Amino acid sequence: MKFFFLVLKKILKLLSPPQRLTAIKVLALTLVGAVIDILGLSLVLPVLAISSSPTEITSNPSLLKIINLLDFSSINQFLVFIYALLLLVFLLRALIFLYIKFIISNFSFGLASSFSKKMFHIFMYKPLDFYKKNSSSDLLRDLYVSTQQFASYLIIPIILTLSELFIVVIILIGLFLFNIQVFVLLIIVLAPITLLFYSQTKSKIESIGHELYALNGELINKVQQGISGFIDVKLSGREFFFIDRFYQDQKKYKKLSVTKSVLNDVFPKVIEFSAVLGIVVIFIYSLFFLDEEKREMLILLSLFGASAYRILPSINRIMAGMLLIRQYAYLTDVIGITKDYDDLLHNKDEEIAPMNFKQSLSIENVKFYYSKENIFGIDIPKLTISKGEKIGIIGKSGSGKTTLANLILGFYDIAQGEILVDNTRLTSEEWPAWKKNFGYVQQDVFVSDVSIKENIAFGVDLNEIDVKKVHECVKLALLDSFVDTLKDGIESKLGENGKNMSGGQKQRLAIARSLYFNRQFLVFDEATSALDNETEKEITDSIKSLSEGNMTMIIIAHRHSTLKYCDRIIELDKGKIIKELSYQELVKRI
Repeated sequence: MKFFFLVLKKILKLLSPPQRLTAIKVLALTLVGAVIDILGLSLVLPVLAISSSPTEITSNPSLLKIINLLDFSSINQFLVFIYALLLLVFLLRALIFLYIKFIISNFSFGLASSFSKKMFHIFMYKPLDFYKKNSSSDLLRDLYVSTQQFASYLIIPIILTLSELFIVVIILIGLFLFNIQVFVLLIIVLAPITLLFYSQTKSKIESIGHELYALNGELINKVQQGISGFIDVKLSGREFFFIDRFYQDQKKYKKLSVTKSVLNDVFPKVIEFSAVLGIVVIFIYSLFFLDEEKREMLILLSLFGASAYRILPSINRIMAGMLLIRQYAYLTDVIGITKDYDDLLHNKDEEIAPMNFKQSLSIENVKFYYSKENIFGIDIPKLTISKGEKIGIIGKSGSGKTTLANLILGFYDIAQGEILVDNTRLTSEEWPAWKKNFGYVQQDVFVSDVSIKENIAFGVDLNEIDVKKVHECVKLALLDSFVDTLKDGIESKLGENGKNMSGGQKQRLAIARSLYFNRQFLVFDEATSALDNETEKEITDSIKSLSEGNMTMIIIAHRHSTLKYCDRIIELDKGKIIKELSYQELVKRI
């Protein structure tokens, strides 16, 4: 029980004050339902007693008053009324149970929805290195699977376990006061078996929970690899390799699930055996110690049977709940990430205006490392980029080109030094507004499976998109020739990850997206590396067209021809600026 209340304490810490209040109300309602359940059950014994000896009805003053008041013509008529009343009570009991089940489920899955939203909110505000350290399959698992499991396998079992514990305690107290013999018999028969089974299975169930959690991530990851790398898989003829890897994990998943399922089903059978053992004990006791009429044996059997009828399912549910809580207790740590949610509530991008950028961006004595061990990063004593300037960045692979761009974009936190905009130092408060100045054109542009219009006005509600502006951006990005070939124009869907577009068209889509949001600072990160010469020329022409305005650009490129319209070019090596030159000087060096 100590572990149970430890998990309960962790969960309560994750809930907001209103959620805790709702949890208390749900638990109180559940306990009321438990009391109603016990009261309904308590009517069974008196009805059985009356049915077994109808003649005693006439000798009971209270029952005679009811018979006379309701004007029953016979004892049988009264008994029919009692049976009908018992049926009505159990019908109401069932309806109340279903209502309480609805309240519990609504609360639990409401929490799952809330935690999923909070988790996604937190993911959206995590720095870039968070996504480099965590696989997308693990994040998807936590966002979709773990939050639902948290509701199904922690919240609901905890509430129901508390309710069932309450029922068992009330019944045992009643038995202790009414018949100490049956109370002692139930304790002797059920307690040792229950405690022994739980102690022997809790570690195994907990281990299975952790293994299934890890396997969920692995399975998602292997499916993603096979689907995302479909072309390479087909070309290499390695379909079976990916199928077999997936199947091997599925076999592990099946084995663990079977073990878990069997362990969960063992206990009810053990308890059933215990109940029969109790009945046998009563028979043996009555055989040697009771009189010949065996009337006391019948009472003992009835009392034991009625108690066992209600207690055994409760013990089964308690044990099932405890094992589920053991198996999924780790989810409190997974969901624990949401404790930082309140600190992020002020982050609402739509309410943040872009930071003014009038003169220059300056990098001064900036150092960045990829780990605490000072593994290579960036070391820039001084770099100034004037507004409207077009800067090219070259260097060998791993020289720090993209890292420098990511620092300017605010994707990484610098270890020391400062970045200034118009002589104002950027702090954590200014970074969200500063980022709103940037457009980012990568080698692999993200394209959503929606229309061109929605991809350009990315993140804007459909009914709020400025269609006229979308057309203007399409034209400025030289994407109009592609759009004109489509039957539905800007309403045409582009398919998952832009499968209906070429590489160059994706780049121009990214440019159009930046123009739609009036970005003042455009970063091209190896945008033309995977393009053919003709398509690269089209992107370069787009850069030329944009350079005629006052837009500031950083162009990272392996292909020197992409840098034709740069005002100056910076060469990096091992995270440091080793040379600054013009395009003409670069060409001469080739």
